[in-house]
Amino acid sequence: MKTNRILPLCVLLSLSCSSMAQNSAVDRYNEFKKKRENAYNQYKKDRDAAFTEYLRKTWEKFQLYKGIKRPELPEPINPVIRDNSLPVPPPVQLPLKDIPKVPIVSRPSTPPQKVPETKPSPDINRINVKFYGSNCSIRKTELNINLNTVSEESVADAWSALSSSGGPSVVNDFINVGNSMNLNDWAYVVLAKSISGTLFPGSQNEQVLLQGYLLTHIGKDIRLMRDSNRLVLAVSSVDEIYNNIYINIDNNKYYLLDYKGGGSIYTFKESFNNNVRPLAMKSSKQMKFGGSIFGRKTFISKAYPELSVTLGLNNGLMDFYDEYPHCGWEVYAGFPLDNNMERELIRAFSPKLSGKSEIEKANMLINFVQTAFGYKTDDEQFGYERTFFAEELFKYPFSDCEDRSVLFAHMVRIFLKRPVVLLNYPNHIATAVSFSENVKGDFVIIKGQKYVVCDPTYIGAPIGEAMPRYKNISAKVIYIK
Repeated sequence: MKTNRILPLCVLLSLSCSSMAQNSAVDRYNEFKKKRENAYNQYKKDRDAAFTEYLRKTWEKFQLYKGIKRPELPEPINPVIRDNSLPVPPPVQLPLKDIPKVPIVSRPSTPPQKVPETKPSPDINRINVKFYGSNCSIRKTELNINLNTVSEESVADAWSALSSSGGPSVVNDFINVGNSMNLNDWAYVVLAKSISGTLFPGSQNEQVLLQGYLLTHIGKDIRLMRDSNRLVLAVSSVDEIYNNIYINIDNNKYYLLDYKGGGSIYTFKESFNNNVRPLAMKSSKQMKFGGSIFGRKTFISKAYPELSVTLGLNNGLMDFYDEYPHCGWEVYAGFPLDNNMERELIRAFSPKLSGKSEIEKANMLINFVQTAFGYKTDDEQFGYERTFFAEELFKYPFSDCEDRSVLFAHMVRIFLKRPVVLLNYPNHIATAVSFSENVKGDFVIIKGQKYVVCDPTYIGAPIGEAMPRYKNISAKVIYIK
C-alpha cells in the first residue's frame, strides 16, 4: 500500500521536473532570440549610421549615356505560308554562331527575409497601397523626412531620419507584401514606388528617397542620384534594359528610372553594403496579382480544331506587362506562365494530347500557335518594336515571330517537358526542341545535343521544317530557363 501511494507522487514529481525543464528551455530560447534580435537591430542601426555618414561626402559627377537601342526584327509584312504542293525537302543541319558556353540564366535573387521585430497590435492604423489590382496593406507610421534641397547633407539627414523613425516598419511590410505575391525583382521596384507615392503624395524627392531606402534594405543594388533640384533612382541589372539612359560605375550600368533630364548627374560610387545584388528581370515563380478577369476569347487550331481553348486575362498582370522595361527575348521566354492561364491550357489541351507521341503533340501545338492568332509586325500594330510575354498573345489581335516563339517555348515545357531554345536570325526568331524521340527534319547541334527546328511563324509547316530563306543563315542560340 505504501508503494502504491509513493508511485503517484514520483510521477507528479517527474512531470513537474519535466515541465520545469521545458519552461527553462523555452526561457533560454526566448532569451537567445531576444539577444539575436537586439544584435541584428544594432547591426542594422550601425550599418545605416555608417551609410548616412558616407552620403554626406561630396557626390561625384557622372556622364549620362543614351539607352542601348533594342534589337529590331524587320520582319516580312505578310506571314510566310508553307506551300503544301511542294515536296518535303530533305533535312539538313543548320549553321549556328556565337553559341554560349553555358546557358546564360539570370536568376532572381532570394526573396528578402522579414526583419525580426515585435508583432504589432491588431488595432494598429494601416493604409492601403494600390498595386496592379491588389490592395496592399502597410502600417501607417511616422516618417520624419523633408527634403527642401537635394544636397548631400539633406539626403544624409533624411536617410538618418528614416532609419530612426518608421522606416524599418515600412521595410517589413514591404517585404511581407512582396513575399505573399511572389514578386520578382522588378515588381519590387514598382511596389516600392507605389508605397512611396502613397506615403508622400506630391513630394517627388521624398518618394525617391523612400523607394531607394526600401530597395536597399532588401538587398538590391541601387544608387540615389541628383541633378540640380531633384533626386533620381537608378538600378543595376544583370539583364540589359533597352532604351533607358544609364551611367557607368566600375563597368556596371545603373539605369536611371523616370528621368528625362539631361546635363549633369551626381551620385556616390560605393554600395550600401557588400551583400547587395543587381536586379534580375526574370521571374522564377508565378506572381500573384489581384485584379479581375476580362476579355474571354476562344482560340482554335486550324489543322486540329479539337485543340481549342477559351481564356480570360488578369487585368493586374496585363497592366504590369504593359509597363515592363524593354529587355532581351530570353527574359520574356523565361517568365513562367500565369498560373490561371496554365491551368486553363492544361485543362483544355491535355485530354486532346493524351496518348499522343512527342511528334504528334509537337505538331498539334505548333499548328495552334501558327494559326490561332492573327499575324502583323510590331511596326504595323504598335509603330515600334515590342515583344510579348506569352499571355499577351491572347490579349492583342496580332502577333509576330518572337511572340509566337515565346508562347511555343512555354507549350513545349508544359506539355512535352523538353529542352527548348530560341534561334535568333538577323530578322527572325524561331525555336528548336531537343526531343527524346528520333525526329526527322532540319536541326542544329548545341553542345553535342540535337535540337529540331520548330518555326511557329512558318504557317502550316510541321516541326522539322525551317523557313527556306534561313537554311543557310547562321543563327544565334538564346538559352531560356
